[in-house]
Amino acid sequence: MRHLADPAHEGQRLDVYFDIRGIPTVGVGHKVLPQDNLRVGDRITQAQSNAFLRREAERALDAARQQMTQARITDPNFPNSLGLVNFQLGTNWNLPPNGFTRTWADIMRGGYDQAAAEAGQSRWATQTPVRVQQFQNALRALPRGSRRLRRSGSKLLPAWAVRLPWAHS
Repeated sequence: MRHLADPAHEGQRLDVYFDIRGIPTVGVGHKVLPQDNLRVGDRITQAQSNAFLRREAERALDAARQQMTQARITDPNFPNSLGLVNFQLGTNWNLPPNGFTRTWADIMRGGYDQAAAEAGQSRWATQTPVRVQQFQNALRALPRGSRRLRRSGSKLLPAWAVRLPWAHS
C-alpha cells in the first residue's frame, strides 16, 4: 500500500485533533485509543506516527486479503485498493449495522460495476470523492473471471497466490 507510506497522499498530523466525526485522531488517520494515553492537543513523534501507520496498514491489508478470499477475488492488483478502503473505513467496513452491506453483497456476487455504483452513492463519496473514485476504478477493473480459487495442498487460495513460495508451506 504505497500510498500509505506517503504522508502527502494520506495527510499526517503529529498533534492529536478531532477528525470530521469528532474522533480524536493523530498521525496518518490513527484513531486515538485509551491505551495510547493521548489527548487532543498532545504531540507525537514521527517514529510514533510511523509505528501507528505500519501497524494499521498491515491490519488493513490483512483484512483486505481475507475479504478477497471470502469474495473469491484473485486479481493481484486489488489488495492495495481494498486495503486502502479498510484503512480509511475500518476493517468492518462491509458489515452491519453501519457498513457498506449492499456494496459488499454486490462484490460477493461478482457485481463489481454495481458495487462501484453503490459506493459512489454513499456519504463516503461526498467526504472523500477521490478515494471513492479510486476504489470504483479498481472494482470496475476486476476481471470478470477473477472469482475462481485454486487448491494448494489443503489450502484454498486465490489463483495468483498459488504461485507464491509461501503458499505451499
